[in-house]
Amino acid sequence: GRHRKNRNITPSSKDVSFQPLASKTISESLQSADTNVGQKRTNTTYHSFKASTHPVTYPSTLSDIYFQTVTNDASNSASVKLIALKNIFSRQLPKMPKEYIVRLVFDHRHISLAIMRQDRIIGGGCYRPYYD
Repeated sequence: GRHRKNRNITPSSKDVSFQPLASKTISESLQSADTNVGQKRTNTTYHSFKASTHPVTYPSTLSDIYFQTVTNDASNSASVKLIALKNIFSRQLPKMPKEYIVRLVFDHRHISLAIMRQDRIIGGGCYRPYYD
């Protein structure tokens, strides 16, 4: 049979404040998976959560996160921000064609909302307002 190392996961200070509550440890699950080869599997899902003993640590305070609207006004600063937003959108939406993302983000009728932290774009959204 296969020998697997004991894989215990210990929480670190980077972990989120909620962790899944599992009925078995990972090493017990791996050992039982080796012994149950060829048997019918039952789906085991873990939906309950317990509070972690580690406090939530944020990389920075929430006060240095701000929102900024960006439109294509042909300025250099707006173009740099729109390119950063385009890169974020294309990374998060890999099945959407890049040309379509560029067409929407750089359209002068669209408004992009950039989520900024320390003058760096960390997220955002793009929309076209329809005024009555």
